[in-house]
Amino acid sequence: MTFVGVDTYSFHRRLGEVRPGESTPAGPLWSWRDAMDASVRAGADVVALETCFMGSARAVDTSALTGQPCEVMLSWGHPYGIEYGTSAQGERDLLQWLGVAARCNHPTMRIVIGHWQVRDVANAWQQVRGTVPALRRLAASAAREGVVLAIENHTDVTAEQLARPRRCSRRMSSRSTPRTSPATIGIPAPVRARWPWEPEYSRSRRSSARSQLPGRNAVF
Repeated sequence: MTFVGVDTYSFHRRLGEVRPGESTPAGPLWSWRDAMDASVRAGADVVALETCFMGSARAVDTSALTGQPCEVMLSWGHPYGIEYGTSAQGERDLLQWLGVAARCNHPTMRIVIGHWQVRDVANAWQQVRGTVPALRRLAASAAREGVVLAIENHTDVTAEQLARPRRCSRRMSSRSTPRTSPATIGIPAPVRARWPWEPEYSRSRRSSARSQLPGRNAVF
């Protein structure tokens, strides 16, 4: 059975991020709680909350992240994520939000490892290889917390390149604690399609993300 998931970036203009070429919506800005409520009213089975609209992990109201009539998960890292493993600040922030996910008993947390604006197309494989050490550290932390990290399709890597972080996660899972899910790092299914990088940017952004991870399989 397929369940429908809504990522709150669907409401990015309402939440205050208006990109070039987009119009500013009328009316007051929404909070992330407003976006979650709208998703629930629309009948979403799963709501993924973009942490970029939620302020600091240390100050977030976790009571709103549990007890909802749908499954809730966090989506961390927009826009640049861990910048292919080069952002120590991004890694620290991810770990703070990982702690939030663990306290809320979320089985899965979506993460961003990069962005097309910081992608070095000429040295893409080297950039992906440079991401692996950071993913190993994050996978180890996620294993201790019992949370699966799901690498979001963020127009940052191809399916073939994602195979390397996936192999890394399998090696981590073989050394995991009993509490850890068999896959410490998950990969949404559509990124397995072989998209050429630059020409397919617009199509890859529009593609849905079917999460094949512990819990419900949801189309975002």
